[in-house]
Amino acid sequence: VVWNSKPRKCRTCFGAGYYPCSGCLGRGKTGGCLPGAPPLETCAVCTGRGRELCNDCNNTGLANYWLWSPRREPGVWGARGEW
Repeated sequence: VVWNSKPRKCRTCFGAGYYPCSGCLGRGKTGGCLPGAPPLETCAVCTGRGRELCNDCNNTGLANYWLWSPRREPGVWGARGEW
């Protein structure tokens, strides 16, 4: 019970809430400038952001995000139900 009650980082995104795009490898663009390569275009997977949102942690960076929620103060997180 104690192990799950503390906030833990997500193992997929390492606590960031997102990870590099699988389509462009974090560049935001696909293609290149080599001869014969397709022209440089915006990535269709991430729409040019270079990252994908993590679905495992619901974009929070916490593996046990269902126990934690944002507090009234901006940028502060606390146990769900505590205000």
